[in-house]
Amino acid sequence: MKKDWASLVEQRLQRAQAAGEFDGLPGEGKPLPPLDDAHTPPEQRLAHSLLRAHDLAPEWITLGKDVERRRARLLRGSLDSTREKARLNRDILRYNLMAPAGIPRKAMLAPDR
Repeated sequence: MKKDWASLVEQRLQRAQAAGEFDGLPGEGKPLPPLDDAHTPPEQRLAHSLLRAHDLAPEWITLGKDVERRRARLLRGSLDSTREKARLNRDILRYNLMAPAGIPRKAMLAPDR
């Protein structure tokens, strides 16, 4: 009986597709979003899917990206003041305190001598 229903549904889907009934739907041509994230605890999956749907991220992630961007500028020589290094170290410490367990910590910068 299941096979009969499956073939009937498949026939109707193929007919609708041939008639163009699925053309122009939102998200057409884009990959489907992942249904499940095995690395996310079940109680956090809804929150994470909402954040992804609205192109948002937890504060520790955006802070970590900002720290890496500023660290790269510092290494290129764009930032060289002692004050900027102190601010960056403060934000690295903040990131390290905010990031969940299991996320690698960022190394502090060596102080000026």
